[in-house]
Amino acid sequence: MMAAREVMQKDLTLRKGWCPSAHRPMQTGDGLLLRVRPRAGSLSLDQLISIADIAERHGSGEIDLTNRANLQVRGLSAETYPEAIAALIASGIVEADADAEAARNVVVDPLTGLDPSHIDVRNLASALEAMLIARSDLHALPNKFGFSVSGSARGIRTAPYADISIAAQNQETYSIKLDGNAETHIELKPPAVVSAVARLAEVFLALTAENPELRRMRDAVAAFGATHIFTKANLASTLAYATSNFETSAPSVGILSHAATPYAVAIGLPFGRITDTAFKNLASQARELGCRDCRLSQQRTLVFPLTTRADADALLSAASYLNLITQAEDPRLMMHVCPGAPSCANATTSTRIDAERLAQALRNYVEGMPSIHISGCEKGCAHRNATAYTFVARNGAYDLIVNGTTQSAPHIASISPTSLSSTFQAITDRRS
Repeated sequence: MMAAREVMQKDLTLRKGWCPSAHRPMQTGDGLLLRVRPRAGSLSLDQLISIADIAERHGSGEIDLTNRANLQVRGLSAETYPEAIAALIASGIVEADADAEAARNVVVDPLTGLDPSHIDVRNLASALEAMLIARSDLHALPNKFGFSVSGSARGIRTAPYADISIAAQNQETYSIKLDGNAETHIELKPPAVVSAVARLAEVFLALTAENPELRRMRDAVAAFGATHIFTKANLASTLAYATSNFETSAPSVGILSHAATPYAVAIGLPFGRITDTAFKNLASQARELGCRDCRLSQQRTLVFPLTTRADADALLSAASYLNLITQAEDPRLMMHVCPGAPSCANATTSTRIDAERLAQALRNYVEGMPSIHISGCEKGCAHRNATAYTFVARNGAYDLIVNGTTQSAPHIASISPTSLSSTFQAITDRRS
């Protein structure tokens, strides 16, 4: 047994810094991190409770909901990881084969099949995942190579994570776009979509075999053009209409309704994290109200299908008691925050503690909440794009960047963590 553990520990050390998956956990400051992907964008409530039990028994009890709509169980060890992965496989949450599990990197519209204005694409998403699992040749795709499927012509906000994006224009027509070119697409009937995606993935792999510097589809599009890639896949592309495709806003929190009729409740996780106890309590309450599954969104919200206002109010009340996000005015909803220290070895500040302190100070902010990013280091893992205000930690203090990313030049340097609120107030007062 000791020899097996030593081999596993050596293997896990080599994996440090990888894009984690269920079978390939990543070493972090608080132990091993294991990533769980939902199937076709959803998990049953029984599966949610199983994940919470696994986090409690084998990890630290903390669970993250990522901006790729995945769950992450934190705080595992080389000793507890084998039991955790075995439990996930036994629950049907994770594929037994590591390469097959890694391949099904598909983000699905959380409102599909719920919002009447969104076409139900769950069967298509399941067929896409099944193809990716079965096609062992496509397991050579890069770890981060991803797909998105939306039931709305507007798509879902997936950039920069979806290399190939699929959106239903209507019941009979689907659009496929490649990351790096929002103007060129192909239109297909639903039965032809999965095979078209497979051919596009084949073309990408062929291009990377000759050009190993290409790591993502956007690199291939920049080098060869979207039209060339579609043509190589024997697909005829056209120019898309100049709309907001693939840039729709996230599901809000609270009661989601269509024509004044509720269809779901969306609950936000503060900075994308929840404890195993809160997770189980929330899932158990939803199950008592007749809910059977939960959708995961890239905006770190849990979407529970519920169709009566009484049930929706009951779940929101339970979520509020658990200190989760239930109101659109909650400042935590507009804050992107990484795990910080001690969860991440790269971080030099306790970002979540600092973010909670700032959020408390902003609860009476009346100007309309701007986007805020608090990062424990320059990598900016929680949010790659620009925000109105970015606080990036360096050597235990924060630099403030206005309208930029963690890589932009700072506006103010070396801010004490306890001074974030006063600094934010001062700079917004000057800019108003």
